[in-house]
Amino acid sequence: MLHFQVNKQVPEEFLVELNKSSGERSFCTIINNALSAFVILQGITKDELKSVAEEVHVIYQEFDIPFLILKYKGMSFDMPLFVHKDDSDEEIGNALTVYFIELSGYVVKHMRLLGLNDDVMRCIRRGIESIKRDGLSRSDIFLKAQKVYSQKTPEEMLRGGVRHIFPGTF
Repeated sequence: MLHFQVNKQVPEEFLVELNKSSGERSFCTIINNALSAFVILQGITKDELKSVAEEVHVIYQEFDIPFLILKYKGMSFDMPLFVHKDDSDEEIGNALTVYFIELSGYVVKHMRLLGLNDDVMRCIRRGIESIKRDGLSRSDIFLKAQKVYSQKTPEEMLRGGVRHIFPGTF
């Protein structure tokens, strides 16, 4: 089981998970049977972390593969959902843990647990099932994500989808 602590370096086992992300700096995956989103940035400032306290949108979109999009105060992070076919079939709960990690040193700067509504979780679970059913590897997902990035602007990725808005609670 992985344990993350604010102002501490990520667990060694997480670096293995990070290597599986095929170079993505923002991605969503299942760790310890829980939905986890990782935003890895260089030079995270206190002001950036403070701006996360504004209204947050968690958006689920299907663009050839499932994406989770975290949007707040003019910023957005598009995260492909990485799932391995061997990941547990145990159903994940309605929670999303978001981790902000400093790239240099891999130190956890902020983490927050969000309870997602049933509509969003139902769609996410369907996306997870489709990835497992199709047997997509992480590198397959990465290649599909790169194709989506080349065809969609960040503004287009924010349109539509199923969303849960957290007004000023993050």
